[in-house]
Amino acid sequence: MLDSNSLIVGIVGTANTGKTTLIKDVVDSENNARDRDYQWTLYGKDYRKTIEEKGLKINREGNEECQQVIHDTLLQNIIDASNESFHKRMVMDRTILDSFAYTYWHYRYGTSAIKTETLDKMWRQVVKFSKLYTRILYIPLCFCGDVKVVDDRFRDTNSEYRSQIDMIFAAEFLSLLRNGSRMDVIYGSREERVKRFYFLEELSLDGNLNGRNDFEHCFEEVSKDFHVL
Repeated sequence: MLDSNSLIVGIVGTANTGKTTLIKDVVDSENNARDRDYQWTLYGKDYRKTIEEKGLKINREGNEECQQVIHDTLLQNIIDASNESFHKRMVMDRTILDSFAYTYWHYRYGTSAIKTETLDKMWRQVVKFSKLYTRILYIPLCFCGDVKVVDDRFRDTNSEYRSQIDMIFAAEFLSLLRNGSRMDVIYGSREERVKRFYFLEELSLDGNLNGRNDFEHCFEEVSKDFHVL
């Protein structure tokens, strides 16, 4: 099991908000020097290989089967991380919040039917297992004006779609924060994001695991139309 010096951080947010870039910058940062007792590493199985092997479509073209594959992979990642038998610092660029957000989008907006019981079960798992992360760091779309939008098979660049997904993330953020999960916000330039990441690392090691609540008012309006289960 992990000790008190081991940390699990999940980075969440809609596509093209700089999650992967942030993780690369954190891992490559001089703050993550090899002489540290605990180095940050990217952790978790990538679901994309499974999606390709099964010939499934994702994002707006996805369906319940695809969303379940993604969710099951991300859920197993956090369970495995929490059961690591050696000490480490793990950062993940997808979490169970992501799989729920995209599944909820299909439930509300998509043409692919999502069963209510599937959504209910996913949300119960998000509420329960989100507490295994030391912190979940959310990158809101409104703070990403300078992030380059990249079009590839796994990222959807449609602005309306990205905005809708972001609003679901905002609703998740509020609901989980109020439910005791350790949520926080990442923002600023690339350098400022890395600096804030390591600042939050220090807070976590000092035992300050309270989630950030001074952004609640920012997300109240944007998330009010989303019923998070």
